[in-house]
Amino acid sequence: FSPPALPAPQVEVEASYSSAEIEEGIALHALMERLTQTSTWPLELYEPVQIAKWLPCSREMATVVREQASAILAQPELERFFDPAQHRFARNEMEVITSAGVARFDRIVMFDNELWILDYKRNLFDSERAAYALQLQRYRIAAQTVFPDATIRTGLITADGKLTEMM
Repeated sequence: FSPPALPAPQVEVEASYSSAEIEEGIALHALMERLTQTSTWPLELYEPVQIAKWLPCSREMATVVREQASAILAQPELERFFDPAQHRFARNEMEVITSAGVARFDRIVMFDNELWILDYKRNLFDSERAAYALQLQRYRIAAQTVFPDATIRTGLITADGKLTEMM
């Protein structure tokens, strides 16, 4: 008996999702989280050498994300999300566990009459809008389990300091 040789098993290799853009996005998230854990306003933007030590990242990356954080924090329309005197409370990297899985909000901000879920993005391309709208819809549903009486709004904040509300 001489059975035919079987083909080698198909092994799926996970794609690597590491890139300079992803690393930059991670660094921006980490910096925004670090900077906004204070009860003072305006926030102090540290020098790139200090930021590079915190994150850790290269000084060049620290310079880029410092400029992005500065652009975000300098926008008058965004100040209410970061100035503790203008909201009831805020949390960074809040996780909510639901039957659908875990949702991690970059930042939530509770005002007297509404809760905002904010997601930081480097850019917002038209080709990404539908996917981000679905992501934020899932976030609203997850947040409703924790804040059932709140009006929940969601938005993307891009690295250039623009807020795009997503419904």
